Amino acid sequence: MNADNPQRQTIVIGGSYPGALSAWFRTRYPHIALASWASSAVVQPIVEFTKFDEQVYTSSVKSGEFCPKMILKTQDFITIEGSKRVKGNTDNLIDLHLKDTPSAGMRTDDFMFYYADIFVESVQYGNRTKLCDLLKSLEGNSWAEIFKAITDFGSKVANVNPPDYDTRELAKTEIDFQKNARQWTYQYCT
Repeated sequence: MNADNPQRQTIVIGGSYPGALSAWFRTRYPHIALASWASSAVVQPIVEFTKFDEQVYTSSVKSGEFCPKMILKTQDFITIEGSKRVKGNTDNLIDLHLKDTPSAGMRTDDFMFYYADIFVESVQYGNRTKLCDLLKSLEGNSWAEIFKAITDFGSKVANVNPPDYDTRELAKTEIDFQKNARQWTYQYCT
């Protein structure tokens, strides 16, 4: 991390999952990281975290039984679309949705995570009522219309977008030890 000055002290920072990485990094490499600031960090991972799903259900049912049932139905539907896609059937709503976007060709599992997060983020961060009202208004519509409305809601209300879930870019990550964080941030984030 400090190839040019091994004596330079480093502090690692992160929030949520990056916060967990920050804490684990400090624990694993105390000779490199002087300190860690791990805000809202998930430091005790749980493999089968069914209580999280139960909480999404408990919260969404406050808007009526139809809401968690509709969430489940849409998840079942997108699972079928994902299965078609995995089997090579290009006639699916996922490919249609991603066509001509920077995320065209993103992995199916990444897309499934993105789609599920529309519901999770909405329930967790204050848009449960809006989401459930939308789902109620969509009853009787075609699956294509429901899918479009949910993905539009994801980007416009819940701030959940496919590029944020597309892990193909992670393979392209390069670290340039000749630049400091400010130079990197200015170059890539402005």
